[in-house]
Amino acid sequence: MMYYIEVHTINGKNNLQKFLVAEADKWKCTLVDDDFGPDGEAKRACIDHFRKMLDTANQQFPKCTPCKFATGEDHIAFQTPDGLDSFVQITFQKVRHVYHGINRMKVKEGGQQ
Repeated sequence: MMYYIEVHTINGKNNLQKFLVAEADKWKCTLVDDDFGPDGEAKRACIDHFRKMLDTANQQFPKCTPCKFATGEDHIAFQTPDGLDSFVQITFQKVRHVYHGINRMKVKEGGQQ
């Protein structure tokens, strides 16, 4: 199964949240391909990466209140410590169709078939 990552963010209220929003925005429309690993290894590795990213950011900004990591079946959220405000939502959407393109060049014209 292939997934692409949708990221929804709001403006961060402190330096820690602003950093996490900027890092999460870099992952918009990223493909996660689980076709090569059994039991969704790539998706779990991606979730672990985000968890480690949050832990590292919490340590880098000790003056800011640490943020929480929340997860569901197909989404991740970075939340304020009270859990009332999510400032980053990361959703794994299933890829339904893949377009591979059409080879219009023939061997005589220098293209491959």
